[in-house]
Amino acid sequence: MVLGRHDLRKSSDGEVMTVKKAIKNPRYSTKNDNNDSMLIFLDRPSDMKHTELVRLGQDFVGEGQLVTVRGWGDTNPSDKRDDFPDKLMEVEVETLSNEDCEASKGRDFDFDYDGWITGNMICAEHRLRKDSCQG
Repeated sequence: MVLGRHDLRKSSDGEVMTVKKAIKNPRYSTKNDNNDSMLIFLDRPSDMKHTELVRLGQDFVGEGQLVTVRGWGDTNPSDKRDDFPDKLMEVEVETLSNEDCEASKGRDFDFDYDGWITGNMICAEHRLRKDSCQG
């Protein structure tokens, strides 16, 4: 595992760590990605100076909040082609209620979220068709 790598082409970027143990959420569902989380225990503390801890709790992000999502997800919203970046990407999105998310339809695809969204999920959107997974 590498902490702090922002450009996948730079092998010297980041701190290489050994994973001591990884525990998948036992309630993870492949049907709708519910409980998509994992605990990763490292063999030692990180030497990085600016490591931020994430603290989760009930209702930690409310509806109508601007949040930043980051990742190396597919930047092409079409199912016809995958386009994965080398550099860590980010976009600011606005959270919406799970009820509104559940009632919405996919913009480019014949897809709806009926039965997909659970109370363990956070829904968010960007008006210019950008998100953390597709686009």
